[in-house]
Amino acid sequence: MVNDKDIDGVLQFLPADGIYYFCKAGVPRGLDARLLKEKAEKYHLKGDVYTSVKNALAAATAAAATDDLVFVGGSCFTVAEVV
Repeated sequence: MVNDKDIDGVLQFLPADGIYYFCKAGVPRGLDARLLKEKAEKYHLKGDVYTSVKNALAAATAAAATDDLVFVGGSCFTVAEVV
């Protein structure tokens, strides 16, 4: 996510039973992944912090079972790093 958006407004709608891979998009406006994790914990969202979008996606993909869905979101900057 980027640091100038309504982060809490988005986090409140995410499912608490998901596994989250917190990372910072490689843009100056990107929100620090540790801060994002702290904010997410207020909404009972659990996960780990990764040093890059690429590393987060690799970890999510490796942990995913055949029937799991790996969703990349947060900002268009995050998505752009994986397409």
